[in-house]
This record gives sequence, structure tokens and C-alpha cells, in this order.
Amino acid sequence: PLGGRLLFEAAGSAQLPTTIRGEKNAATRPMITFSSNPGTACLYLNQARQVVKDFDVEYTGPLQTADFLIYMPVDSCHAIGMKVNCNDNLRFGIYANNEGCVVRGCEVYNAEEDGIYAAAKHGQLIEENVCHDNAEDGIGGSLTAADHLNKIIRANICYDNGSNGITVPVGNSDGRRPIVESNVCYNNTGDGIRITAANRLNNIIVRRNICASNGGYGINVPDETAQYVSRLGELECFIYDNNTYNNTSGHANPSDAADAGNPKVDPWSGTPGSGDFRVNTDMKEAANVTYLGLAATQVNRLDIGALQREEPAGGGTDEGAEGVQIGGGIQ
Repeated sequence: PLGGRLLFEAAGSAQLPTTIRGEKNAATRPMITFSSNPGTACLYLNQARQVVKDFDVEYTGPLQTADFLIYMPVDSCHAIGMKVNCNDNLRFGIYANNEGCVVRGCEVYNAEEDGIYAAAKHGQLIEENVCHDNAEDGIGGSLTAADHLNKIIRANICYDNGSNGITVPVGNSDGRRPIVESNVCYNNTGDGIRITAANRLNNIIVRRNICASNGGYGINVPDETAQYVSRLGELECFIYDNNTYNNTSGHANPSDAADAGNPKVDPWSGTPGSGDFRVNTDMKEAANVTYLGLAATQVNRLDIGALQREEPAGGGTDEGAEGVQIGGGIQ
């Protein structure tokens, strides 16, 4: 147990890579508990290329209004295989706030706002995480962001969050080419995936996601960006090969763009309400669907939703994101 925060800072100006890690497959994972006001962040990675890996962190102190459990404000920091519990008293579980940051294989929950916040920086990779029971988005980002060059949000499971499963910010004059693929967004209060733009949509790819049983739309391009939706084909913005099933407000908004060519079938062989997100055979059958804006281009519907596979013939399962098992933490 720690009262304040851990600040990882290299001696002098060397800024050498530093890793703090637990044991990946230990019977009991190490845990650091933060029990009082941490200031900016509980676990503060303050130099480039620092890594936290394979242990649990939680905050048990009083309600804070401007803090993070794990904060990565410099480039190329990594959070891998972490279990992050904010206990509803910190705004963000993991805050990636610089270029090249990686958040992979983490479970992030009970944040006062977003589970993972991917700020407006280039080259970030957010993949194979499970974000649930956060008060706002499972994975969020700046709504007026200008710099999202080559940002990838892939193979995450976002469920039971108080707003959207994933919010995709797109800004500047060309959209900066973010890719959102193979995610599962289930039973979130708002939209499964919400795309927002400060200027126009361009070069964004949203593909092979499952957005099911959300309180809003499966995929929503809201009114402030609707003027650009009719130009999606011209601007090379592709929203395709997603399964938008059983969402309260509808499959997608607007239906003539975000909904085009996307299948709408029950995806589950497991029981997602109990944490089993395995897909059924209907989701694995190849089918011709149309790229938005490229009617002549046909693709196969493969690896849809968190890169899942059917149960292998030899037994065993791939539950949730590829390489991640839900239950008893993250493996």
C-alpha cells in the first residue's frame, strides 16, 4: 500500500528505458494500492520508453477530479497486462498522452470518466484491452483532436460503460488516418462506436467491429459531422464489415453511410452478459459486403469482432480479444 504516488524518473538526463513488472502467470499477482490523493497520477511514467507490466493497481482513496491511475505523458511508454481499478474515484484509468504510447492486454474499470483515454498524439496503439463499468467511455479521446496520425484501436472489448464503448476523435484537415478494427462494443449506455470530427472525415477506417445491444446506435456519426458524411467515398473514409446488431437507437447513423454494407446478425455463441464473448458460426462464414464508396470492391467477412475464432477442434477457447481471457483478471 502506498499513500501517494510512484514517479518513475531516470537519473540525470540519460532517460534510459525502465521496466517495472510482476510475474505474468503467477498464482497471485502483485498489487500496488494507492490510498490517498496522488496529485497528478498514482503511477506516473515520467521518461520516454518506460514500461509497467503484469501487475495490478487500484486506488482506494477519496474522490478526485483531475487524476489518473496510470499516466503516460511522454513518448513510447507502455502499459501491458495491467489490471486497473479506479473504484469510481479517479477520472481515468490509463491516460496515454504522447506519441507512440502502447496500452495492450489491460483490464480497466470503475473510472469516474473513461477507462482508457487516448489523447491527440501520433502512433498510439490501443489493443486487446477490456474496458468495463466506467462512468463514461470505455476508450475515449479528445473531441477536437488534430493529431491522430496512424492511431490504431484494435481488438478491445468495451462493455457496460456509462457512455460509449469507443469514441473516435477525428480532426484537422485530413482526419489523420486512425484505424478502429475488430473491437467488441456491448451493452454500453450510449453508442457502440461514436465518430466525431472537428473538421472533416478522411482516411478513417472502421471495420470488422461488433456493436451489439448498446443504448444508442451501433455506429454513430453525429450531427456535427453529418455534412461530411455524403463525401465519405470521395474522402476515402471507410466504414465497412461491421456487425451492428440489436442497438436501441438503430444500427447506424446516418443509415445511408455508416450502415452501408454492414451485416446485422446475432453474433454470439457464448453469453456476453456473463463475460463470454465468443462468436457463433454465422459470424465466421465468408460473405460479400460492400466497401462504403467503392461498390465494386468485395471483401470477405473474416475475423470480425475482437479477432475472435471459433472454438478449436482440439478444445479450448479464445474468449474476447485475441490472447485475452476474461475472469480472474487478465491473462
